[in-house]
Amino acid sequence: MPSSFTPNLYVDSSEYVEEIHLSKEIAQNLKKRIDELSKKPYEQFSLYAYDFVLLFIPYNNILDLALRADSNIYKYAYDKQTFYGTKNYQYKLGTYSTRQECPRSI
Repeated sequence: MPSSFTPNLYVDSSEYVEEIHLSKEIAQNLKKRIDELSKKPYEQFSLYAYDFVLLFIPYNNILDLALRADSNIYKYAYDKQTFYGTKNYQYKLGTYSTRQECPRSI
């Protein structure tokens, strides 16, 4: 585990059972956050809003632990029009968004 990973949910533990429990807790927390974000009416704020919400996860390790506990998280998020973004995907999203052209009013 890299030294840069510091969330309170994951402690230095050599016990496999505790690691599994903490991974499940992280997965449940991510699902709860997905539910919260999917209920917000972001599309009402802008005509040019995306059809999805991006949930930024600051550490790849958090997503890895959650996926270890529940491999269906991607589908769960997709069904609620929520996508994960880690710092590795920020550049890709920025490149994608600059290629989008806003429709011009006639």
